[in-house]
Amino acid sequence: MSYTIGLLLESPPADDAVAFEQFNALADASPLDAKPHPTFVAVHAELTAIFPCICDLPDDLVDDGVWSDGPLINNFGEREAVIGFMFSAVERVLPVVTEIAHKHGITVFDWQSGTVHRPPS
Repeated sequence: MSYTIGLLLESPPADDAVAFEQFNALADASPLDAKPHPTFVAVHAELTAIFPCICDLPDDLVDDGVWSDGPLINNFGEREAVIGFMFSAVERVLPVVTEIAHKHGITVFDWQSGTVHRPPS
């Protein structure tokens, strides 16, 4: 089981319930083979510089990785991304992901808390 969050390039509606509804529809309709947006490529590079993709870890360290699957880049699409990490790593990973996402103007959808973390305006 993993802690899963969504990342959205465009600004979501102000109402969180509507924002989640629209994000879920977008993520469900997104092609699995979509090429990641250049902004997401940059976000991925920053995240994996801190928390390496489990595909890049030696076999004896894979269990120490924070991501729930890999290659992590495959979770990034044209407009949205859905990434997961281990529950045991939430306190370390979620603040870093949110900070990097916000630096790039990306909104973070946290299904577990029901919170939409919008970047500062």
